[in-house]
Amino acid sequence: MMDYIALLQKAIRLAPYVYLPFLLTSNAMANGYNECVGRYALALPGPVDVATTTPQILDGEFIRNPTQFADGQPAMYSSFGFNGSFIVVQNPPAGWVEGYLKKKRHFVKLNAEKIIEDQGFFPREVDASNSFAISGDGVSEFNVYKDGRFIGFKAVSYDGGRALVRQRARDTFMNLHVRQPYQVPVEEGACLPGIFVSQSRAVNVSNVGVTFRLKEHPDVTIFLADRSAGDLSKMTSQQRNEFVWTSDAIGRVIHLHGPLRYRPTMMAGRWGTASFATVTGYDGATDYAYLVTVQGDPNATVDTPDLELLVQRTARYAAKGVPPVSGDELERIAKAVAASVKRRPVQ
Repeated sequence: MMDYIALLQKAIRLAPYVYLPFLLTSNAMANGYNECVGRYALALPGPVDVATTTPQILDGEFIRNPTQFADGQPAMYSSFGFNGSFIVVQNPPAGWVEGYLKKKRHFVKLNAEKIIEDQGFFPREVDASNSFAISGDGVSEFNVYKDGRFIGFKAVSYDGGRALVRQRARDTFMNLHVRQPYQVPVEEGACLPGIFVSQSRAVNVSNVGVTFRLKEHPDVTIFLADRSAGDLSKMTSQQRNEFVWTSDAIGRVIHLHGPLRYRPTMMAGRWGTASFATVTGYDGATDYAYLVTVQGDPNATVDTPDLELLVQRTARYAAKGVPPVSGDELERIAKAVAASVKRRPVQ
């Protein structure tokens, strides 16, 4: 058994150099396309788009998947939670920002008995025309437009305590930074699309899942999640793997490959479970997906979250004139990305 584990560890260390499809080489993984999700970093095989919150959901429209790429391709697994819940809208028109904040102010006026405008929330240098904060019993929220991103945050406490949630929201805002694509911070905190929240006095509970899409192969998406250990951590990594495949979200029929359908693997220096599948979608199309799950530990002395990596091919999103990647190519991409995931270094 020890010989098997030693060989497997060696294979994982060599993974970025062993799997060399035409799309992904060791040089491609070292080309500077590094990103971060929550408290973790990963290397990407090329330039990517990042799914963010669609503004239509904030306008009251029913949107099945409120997190999307700019062209409307859904990113159903994405989640932006750290100390509370975030929305991140990329490059919204100035008129939309003005209209949305106007609606928020009108909402507060209609609910003045329970919710008030928090006029002392922002420092003086923050542009009041592009920002708005509210406070109520058990809830505090801020909205701010900054450097091409509209960012909303809400902190909720179900046991009341206006001062507590306000402090958590203010801590989050004061530690909020806009970051550029492929900019990976080297301090404690969490990465979300286009922003970074540095470590604060608040209780940092993470439920961050970000979906990337290869620009040159938009049929390939890479989803990585960092979730603070909790109830889900009661599942072993294999149980979580099985749960994801059987949740009906990925496809109608899942066919797992290999004599060992659930294989031990290592990601971010921790043992987990990997599996690769042919997926028959609800439209009858055939695609592929690779999944890695790592069990968290809520009792660990060092924060040990649940991790999940899902790399998918959805052929109908392939670029015009470019054939979708094959199943073998997708598996090689996924293994190389999984081998690159690590706890974000902190200086």
